[in-house]
Amino acid sequence: MKILHLHGYKGSPNTNIINYLRKLGFEVEGPAFDYDNEPDLFMDIINKDFDFIIGNSLGGYIAYHVSKYKGVPAICINPPLYMDLALDIKLPLDMTNKIQNFNIDVVVGMEDDVVNPLKVITWLMENHESSNLHMINGMGHNYGVDKFKEFSECIVAKWLL
Repeated sequence: MKILHLHGYKGSPNTNIINYLRKLGFEVEGPAFDYDNEPDLFMDIINKDFDFIIGNSLGGYIAYHVSKYKGVPAICINPPLYMDLALDIKLPLDMTNKIQNFNIDVVVGMEDDVVNPLKVITWLMENHESSNLHMINGMGHNYGVDKFKEFSECIVAKWLL
């Protein structure tokens, strides 16, 4: 099984998390993106071959929309879903005709000081009630592999079934 891991804005692939997922037996691709200068990013991502997608922050925002478009399961960590992001990313014209029911887990660090956790939760309740919401106390915007293990084990176990 192959996972695509998307980092956040101005970030880079988190090798500790990628290595952890590889130890679990997954093939993981974690490309580095310059979100400001890759207008074909969305199309490049949906044309990749993967079974699951994990994204953090802006990568979580993109993972949400890729999951919706492609119908692949996703873990979106601290995604700014409530923001109308003015990214110069070309989206497919047929986005509205794509999959409406998709398997998505949204992880919200309740101490996030970058992405407002309450706004993410409110947005989900208004726009995607069927998402699996995980509110993690003691987690901010940035987190280490130990915190990732803590909240991801039950989610990843679903994928292995």
